[in-house]
Amino acid sequence: KIDLMEADLLSLFIYYKYFLNTNCMYYGVLMAYGGLQD
Repeated sequence: KIDLMEADLLSLFIYYKYFLNTNCMYYGVLMAYGGLQD
């Protein structure tokens, strides 16, 4: 499960890096906020 966890963290890193590079951080924050609200 440790390997899976590391893979998930890497995916999150790439996911946020993608949003930062595409100037969609605001959208990403909204999605994250919505996820926390659920």
